[in-house]
Amino acid sequence: EGWENLLGFDISPESSKNSLGDDGPLSFFKKGKDNNIFVVQATKAAQDEAIDEENPTKSINSRMWMLPVMEDRDKKLVVPRLGRAYSRVTNPVQKQAITDHIALLPKIYEALVKMDQFA
Repeated sequence: EGWENLLGFDISPESSKNSLGDDGPLSFFKKGKDNNIFVVQATKAAQDEAIDEENPTKSINSRMWMLPVMEDRDKKLVVPRLGRAYSRVTNPVQKQAITDHIALLPKIYEALVKMDQFA
């Protein structure tokens, strides 16, 4: 998450599996194996500064990219719920409360992880 325009390229020549020598930086590859070399190119996505009223789920997801502690599976469960709650609320104070509480999620999940260790 947090990347856009992700492209991958296989830049290995067909003869690469047989042309490796016993010395050099690629000597750890075994001769005769498929020793493919790949290059990946991507653009780091910008994190939304404010919650987009048209698509709050996308904005909330972008704000949670770099949150420590939370695993991807937890984010996949929490983001749609927060987005739905944000879009259903009409009071600006409540919308701001949802926005502010996103930053508190790592502390909550850190406590849950500790509690889970005792179970």
